[in-house]
Amino acid sequence: MMAALPAALPRPDFDRLKGFIRTETGIELPEANVKTVRRFLLERLATLGGDLEGYLRLIRSDPAEYDRFIDAVTINETYFFREERQFGVLASRFFPDMPDQETIRLWSAACATGEEAVSLAAMAFDAFQGGGRRFSVLATDINRRSLETFQTGDYSENAFRRDGARFHHLLHPHLEGGGRRRRLTASLRSVIEIRPFNLFRDPVADPTDGFHAAMLRNTLIYMDLATRQAILDKVAAVLKSDGLLFLGAAEMPLIAHPHLKLESVDGVYFFRKKRLEEKMAGSVPDAGVVQAGKHRRAERMVRDWMARDRMPRDRKAAGAVDIERVMTYACQRLDNRLFQVESDSHFPFALQFLQIVHFMNANQMAEARDLLDLLDGALPENAISHYLYGYLEMAGHRNDAARYRFGKALDRNPTFWPARFHLAMLTQTRFPRQAAAEYRRCERDIRAYIDAGSYRFRFLLEGFNARYFLDICRKWIDKLGDGERSPKGV
Repeated sequence: MMAALPAALPRPDFDRLKGFIRTETGIELPEANVKTVRRFLLERLATLGGDLEGYLRLIRSDPAEYDRFIDAVTINETYFFREERQFGVLASRFFPDMPDQETIRLWSAACATGEEAVSLAAMAFDAFQGGGRRFSVLATDINRRSLETFQTGDYSENAFRRDGARFHHLLHPHLEGGGRRRRLTASLRSVIEIRPFNLFRDPVADPTDGFHAAMLRNTLIYMDLATRQAILDKVAAVLKSDGLLFLGAAEMPLIAHPHLKLESVDGVYFFRKKRLEEKMAGSVPDAGVVQAGKHRRAERMVRDWMARDRMPRDRKAAGAVDIERVMTYACQRLDNRLFQVESDSHFPFALQFLQIVHFMNANQMAEARDLLDLLDGALPENAISHYLYGYLEMAGHRNDAARYRFGKALDRNPTFWPARFHLAMLTQTRFPRQAAAEYRRCERDIRAYIDAGSYRFRFLLEGFNARYFLDICRKWIDKLGDGERSPKGV
C-alpha cells in the first residue's frame, strides 16, 4: 500500500536531484518540467519508502527504475513533420542534390517516440526509392520508454498537427489502419534503426562515411554552454563534409561551433559542416581586433586607448558617448574590415564590442566577460552592455540574472528588441501571459526596425536576420495565445 504523499520536497533535496539529472543527462531541468519531476519523485518515495539518497541508489542499480526516472525528466513533445519548413528545405533543395552513388544516411538524434525519424524516412522514401537508391535512418534517444513506444509503431491522431500537414501525404503508404490509431508498416520500419543513446555520456559510433543530415532539435536548449559544445563536438564529428544539422528554430541563436557554418535557404536556418579547406582557412582576424583566445592583449588594447585619451577612463567622463553611433560603426566594420574612423573616439568602442561578440560566438565566455567588464567600466550605463551581460548569464543558465539584465537593457532603450526577444524566451514557462505580451511587443518593434532599414542591431544577431526572429515571435504568439496556458514544449 502506498504511504501518504509527502506535502513537499525540501529545497536541498530537490537541488540534489537536479544535480543528479545534470550529471546523468546534461539537462538543466527546465522550469516547465519542475512540477512534473517533483510530483513524480514524491510519488515514488511514497510508494517505495525511504529518502532521496536511497532512491538515487536505486536508480543507479535498477535499470527499470532508471528508465522510469528518465521518462519523467525528459520532455517528449513531438509529432510528424514538426517545423515543417525545415522538411520543406530538405525535400526541395537538398534531397535532389544528394550524391548519386552513396547510401543516404540520416540521423534523428533525439527522436522521442519516433515521429521525426518516421518523417525523415517517409520523405527519403519518396525522394530516393523511385530511383532505387538506398537510404537509412538512425533514431536515438535517452528515453528507453519512448523508444519502446516507437518500436510498436503505433501512433494516435495527436501525432498529426497543423504544422507538418503539408507532408502528411508522404505517410499514407506507410501507415495502416484508420480512425484514432495508425500503425507503421514493416517496409518503412525496416529502414529505421532504433537505438538507445545518451548524447551527454555515450560515444558516437561513426557510420561509414558519416551522416548526410542530422536533426537534433529542442534538446540543446535545456543544456548549459559547455554541455552544448561537447554534444555538438560529437555530432559534428560524424557528419559528412557538407553534412547538414537542423536544430530547433528557437535554439538556433544560442549555438556556435568552429566546424559548423550557419546557412539559410528560403528563410530556414541550419548548420552545414565545413569542408576541410574551410576549417584550415579558419576565420580571418579583424584588423584592429585581437584574435580569439588573446583576451589579455584585448585588455591591454583597451587600457592603451584609455591612456591615449581615445576612450574615456570612467563612466563620468564617458557621459557624452553616443551608443547609437557605436552600434552604427560596429555594423559598418562588420560589413567592411577596412572601415575605420580614427578621428572619432566612438570607433574603438565599436571594435571592442565586435570583439566581445566574436568571443561569444566562439564560446569563449570568460574572455568575453573579461573584456566586457573593462569596457563597461569605461562607458555610461547602456543597453548594449546590459544585453551582452544578459546573454552571458543566459549561456550559463543563470536565467534570473539574464532576465534582470535584459530588462535593464530595455529600461535604457525600450526598442532594443534583441533583449526583449530573449526576455520573452526566458519568461514563457513561468509567466506565459507576460511572455505573450513581450512577444507581441517584440514583433511590433522588429517590424518597425525592418521598415526603418537601420539594422543597427545586426552585429549582435550572429548571422541571423531580423525576419528570422520575427518568424519565431509569430510562432510563439500563436502557441502561447493569450498566455493562459504554459507551452508543452519548444
